[in-house]
Order: sequence, then C-alpha cells, then structure tokens
Amino acid sequence: MPDLMRFLGERPCVAHNASFDSRFYHAEMNRSGTTHERTFFCTMKLSRRLIPDLPSYKLGSLTQHLNLSSPADGNYRRALYDVMLTVELWKRIGNIISDRIGGKAPSREIYHAIMKKSKATAPKYLDKLAEEEGNGKALRSSPVLGEG
Repeated sequence: MPDLMRFLGERPCVAHNASFDSRFYHAEMNRSGTTHERTFFCTMKLSRRLIPDLPSYKLGSLTQHLNLSSPADGNYRRALYDVMLTVELWKRIGNIISDRIGGKAPSREIYHAIMKKSKATAPKYLDKLAEEEGNGKALRSSPVLGEG
C-alpha cells in the first residue's frame, strides 16, 4: 500500500460509483496500517447532477448515451475496460462543467461541491459560478488531478 500512496501522491481518485471503490481502498489501507486521507470523485454522482433524467447511470449506459469512445479491444466488465470508459466519462464531465461555467477548467473544489449538491440545486450552483466568472471572479484555485 505504501507504493500505491507514493503513486497517487496528492491526487484524488476518480471512480464510477466511488463509494464502492473507496470502501476497498479504505479497508486495504486500514489492513496495512497506512494513513489514508484521500479524495474520491464519483463520475456516477456527477453524472446524476449534470445529465438529468436518464433511465440509467450505469457506466455502459452513460457511455452509450454520451457517444463516448470505448476501447476497441476491450472486454465489457473487465477492470481495465471500465477504467478506460471512466476516463472518457471524466473528461466529458469536465467539459460539461467547463461549458456551463464559461470555459474555465473546473477546480477540485467545484467537482466536490457539485457532488454535494442535490440534482435540483447543482444546475443553480453552476449558474452562480458562470455569473461569477462573467463578473471576473477566478474559479480555478487548484488543479484537478495534478501534474505527473
């Protein structure tokens, strides 16, 4: 687990249905006796707030709905394949947020705030950010995934 911690550095983890993945992460960290403060961003939760009224928010359903590219040689429900789809979804979510707030790349704080909002209040939050951006207030206070 120390190797994983060094690899991750200060970067957050991104997962689809992050509550599931974060339980494994925390259990393994506890088992190894490693301190494990880590931010998780959930593409499922973000999708529910940014893409309303879909019948399903499963990774495959979102990939199809958003016409995201999928690995040509991937196997559905294999870990690497799911990671590659999640990366594409994460990029699209970033673009959706950026478009809504005036073209700026969203900060970690913005992603985190959207996840904490309800489906009803997330659009209002984004509208407020867009208005603030129009008035010249800076939105980007930290990079999302860091360097490296």
